[in-house]
Amino acid sequence: MKGLSKLGNAGLEYAVELGWAVFPLRPRGKDPASNAGEISGCRGGFYRASSHPEQIDAWWTEIPDANIGLWPGPSGLLVVDVDGPNAEREAEQLKLPEAALMICASGRADGGRHFYFRRPPHEVRNKNLVGSYLTLRCDNGYVVLPPSIHPATGREYRWVR
Repeated sequence: MKGLSKLGNAGLEYAVELGWAVFPLRPRGKDPASNAGEISGCRGGFYRASSHPEQIDAWWTEIPDANIGLWPGPSGLLVVDVDGPNAEREAEQLKLPEAALMICASGRADGGRHFYFRRPPHEVRNKNLVGSYLTLRCDNGYVVLPPSIHPATGREYRWVR
C-alpha cells in the first residue's frame, strides 16, 4: 500500500483509522468513478463503499487522482450539506457550527460546508429540508471528503474543525 497518491492515502486513513465507508469519485468530480465505467470493482457507486484497506488500495492504484466519496450512514454519520450564502445563514441561525462534530469546507466559490453529526439510530434518507437551503446526507447518499478537488473551483475540500 506504499506509493498511493495523496488522495489514496487520505481515503485509506479514513477507512482504516476511522472505519469510514469510502469510494472513488471521478477525478476533480463529484460522481462515482464507477458511473463512468472508469474503475473496476466499484459498480454501484456509493453502495460499494468500503473500509477494507485492500479495496481502497486497489481503487486508488487504478485511479490515483480520484476524489474521495463518503457514505455517511454506514460510517455512523449524518452530514448536513450547506451550499451558498443562504444556506450558510440558515446554518448559523440553527447553530449547526457549534453542534457539529466536524466541519469541512467544500471549496465552493460562494461558500459551502459540510457539518458532520453522529447518525441517529433510525434510517435517514437524503432530504432537502422543506423551506430550507440545507440538505441531509446519510443512508442513501454521499458527500465528498478532503483533500478532494472541487470541480468548479479547483480548490481542495478541507477540514476546518
